Amino acid sequence: MEGRDTMSDQQIGWGQAEGLNVLSMQDTSATYPGISGVRGRIVWRFRTQLLVQAGGWLDIRLPDGYKPQCDDDTLKAIALPVGDGACKILNDRNLLVFLNTTMVPREYVFAFFVTPPAAVPIFNTLSIILRDRFGQVSDAAVEIPGAKVLEKLRIRESNLQYTSTKPERESTITLGFEVLESLPDTIVAPDQQINEVLITLPNGFRHLVEKTTDFQLMNEDMPLRPGDFLDYYQKDRIRIFMELNQSTWVTLKSGTYAFRFNVMVPSPLPTFNVWHVSLCSPNYPEGCNRITDPAVMVTFPMPGFELDAAPNGLTLTDSAGRIPPGRAVALSALLALVNMVLR
Repeated sequence: MEGRDTMSDQQIGWGQAEGLNVLSMQDTSATYPGISGVRGRIVWRFRTQLLVQAGGWLDIRLPDGYKPQCDDDTLKAIALPVGDGACKILNDRNLLVFLNTTMVPREYVFAFFVTPPAAVPIFNTLSIILRDRFGQVSDAAVEIPGAKVLEKLRIRESNLQYTSTKPERESTITLGFEVLESLPDTIVAPDQQINEVLITLPNGFRHLVEKTTDFQLMNEDMPLRPGDFLDYYQKDRIRIFMELNQSTWVTLKSGTYAFRFNVMVPSPLPTFNVWHVSLCSPNYPEGCNRITDPAVMVTFPMPGFELDAAPNGLTLTDSAGRIPPGRAVALSALLALVNMVLR
C-alpha cells in the first residue's frame, strides 16, 4: 500500500506485506452468449467442498448493465436445491438465489437469463458467493472473466427438442439457433465472422450419426462447405462447416437453423446436463473442438431434459430426484391399489 498527499498527489510513504491465500470455489464457470441487446441464457456451474445448512443463498454479481431475469419461469434449477420464488433481483448486476435445503459437497448447476449491454463493460467480470443462513461467506469464485460482447451479431438460441426421455434408449434431438438479422459481411464486421458450428453433447450422451444422411439440416439455406461439411467421428460432439462471405452476399440470412440427429440417452444423467451450440470464427486454422477453444466466438448453453424411468411416460421424480407432493399422493394411492390387487 502507499500513502499520497491529497493536495499534490505525491507519494509520502509506502509499505508491503504478505497477502492472504484465497482459494476459489472449484470448477466454477459461467457460460452465456454475449450478444448485445439479445436475451440469452447463462448457465452457472460450481463445486463446493463445504456443507451449508438450509437457508443459505447464492450472491451473484454480473457486469454492469446485464439485466438479469430469474423469476420462476426463467430460473432453471438444473442441479440446485431451490423452490418457488427462489430468485431476487437487486439491480441490473446483482441478484440472490435462495437455497431451500442443505447443500452438501458436490457439483451444482443452474441457469437464468441475461441481456448484455451495447458495449463491453469496463469491469467485465462475474462473481458467485455462497453464503450461509447468517449471511457469512462459505465459498466463492470472484472476478471470473466475462464473455466478449458482440455488437454486430443478432442471434439467439432455439429450443432444445427431444422425442424420448427413457434411459438407455434412442432419442431424436433437435437444436440450433435463430438468426434475427442477416450476418454482417467481412467489411462491416471482419472480427465477427462464422464458419463452423460445434454441437457438444452432455457427458454420457453419444450421438448415433454414422453417415451424413443420419444428420438432418432443418434449413436448406445454410451455406455449407462443398464436399465434406460434417465431422461426426467423435461421439460426444458434431462439427458443421460452412462457407460464408467468400463473396459479400454469401451469409446466413435471418431464420432458424436447426439440426436433427439421434442420440443414446445415458443412465444416470450427468449433473452438468447441458447441451452447447457454439459458433466459431474462421481466424483459427484448427477450428473448434471444445467450447473452450479460442476459435469459439459465442456459445448457447441449453439445459437438458430429465429421465422418464416410469412406465407409460409417468415421471415420478423432479430434477433433484425428489417426489413432488402431488405425485407422492398419487404414488401412495397407486401402491395401495397394487397391494389390494396382490391380496
